[in-house]
Amino acid sequence: MLIYLIFRMATFILGMLPFRLLYLCSDALAFLLHRVIRYRKAVIQKNLSKAFPSKSESELKIIIKKIYKNLSDISLEGVKGMFANQETLIKRYKFLNPEIVESIFKNGNSAIGLVAHYNNWEWGAFVTEAQIKGQVVGVSKSIKNKYIDAFLKKNRARFGSKIIHMEKTARALILNKKTPTLYVLIADQSPSNSRTAHWLTFLNQETACLVGPDKIARRTNYPVIYFDVQRVQRGFYEITATVLHANPRELKAGEITQLYMSKLEKVIQEKPENWLWSHRRWKKKRLV
Repeated sequence: MLIYLIFRMATFILGMLPFRLLYLCSDALAFLLHRVIRYRKAVIQKNLSKAFPSKSESELKIIIKKIYKNLSDISLEGVKGMFANQETLIKRYKFLNPEIVESIFKNGNSAIGLVAHYNNWEWGAFVTEAQIKGQVVGVSKSIKNKYIDAFLKKNRARFGSKIIHMEKTARALILNKKTPTLYVLIADQSPSNSRTAHWLTFLNQETACLVGPDKIARRTNYPVIYFDVQRVQRGFYEITATVLHANPRELKAGEITQLYMSKLEKVIQEKPENWLWSHRRWKKKRLV
């Protein structure tokens, strides 16, 4: 409970800051993480050097500096999103082609939306339903602290979106079967089980991938959409929807995963600093 109270107090103070002051705090946090704490710097350097073996040390240093700035920005923006009104967030987080999803809804069908830990993914929980004009269900991992988990789940759903934990996805699919729904999943997370993971080459490395989104898409035959989140200026984002496949049941196991990871790889290669390099994405090895 003490951790929860500290969390609530810290998020409230940061959440009340105007954006200009928030980004001054973000600059200070980025410097602290990069130069003082050196937060997971070895992990970031290792990941980058393997993903981009042709880049020079000076090029990697520039990217690393930008990675910490992105990490600080999205962390504080995530807090700010808990307290900002929906109108403000919509102005800063615009869906450029919501008609992609709306056309699927008009046909009475649902869709699977895949996103990544790229740029600001948190604000999507607050404004997706308002801009796409349909039911949205966000699928997330649970947090160990039950009080923080309950608060985040309630807060993210305050503008109408539904937030469920991964283990309740199957039940949600059944309950919403007759209601056109966009199910949004963060699909670049590392799977817990290496044996059941789908393995492929991603950013020059053998990578274990989640099989859940692939299975759900092929089982339901819901069209699969990739949402590309790009920062147009600090604190402002544009989201573009791209249909990865309209009839997943036509594909073999793992092919949806391959389409998603190939798309994400191209996005990362364009602006690598905006991905979450600090997580230990390649800690798992294929078991023979």
